[in-house]
Amino acid sequence: MSDRRIADLVADLQLKANQFLQLANAQLAPSTVAVTVTWRSGPEQAVAKAHGLSNASPGESPHNCTMADGTPAARAFDWGVFNPDGSYVTDGNDPRYQECGFIIKGLGLSWGGDWAHPDYDHAELVDWRDA
Repeated sequence: MSDRRIADLVADLQLKANQFLQLANAQLAPSTVAVTVTWRSGPEQAVAKAHGLSNASPGESPHNCTMADGTPAARAFDWGVFNPDGSYVTDGNDPRYQECGFIIKGLGLSWGGDWAHPDYDHAELVDWRDA
């Protein structure tokens, strides 16, 4: 199963993910925002693609990045918005995802909601292949 540990993000993205959570949760209260995916293994990425959760094949996703020794160092994270009752907001067109997108971009990250095929709950380093 894909993990959601912020520690599995590359170091500079760990800081930005924590800043995002702090800002988003303050702005969207009483709704909450939580990281749902950080690092994925190659086989997990293949499953995500097969289920339509990603357009990327294994090794082509910022979620698959590792350090030279194989330690996870993802360059992207996904999040979810949750209603006050704890239910997951699945509609990416919900204004709360747009607000999260503004926060993501304000932190200097790329927001998947701006893509031709939007991925409203995705943030990644702008030049993640070079990080």
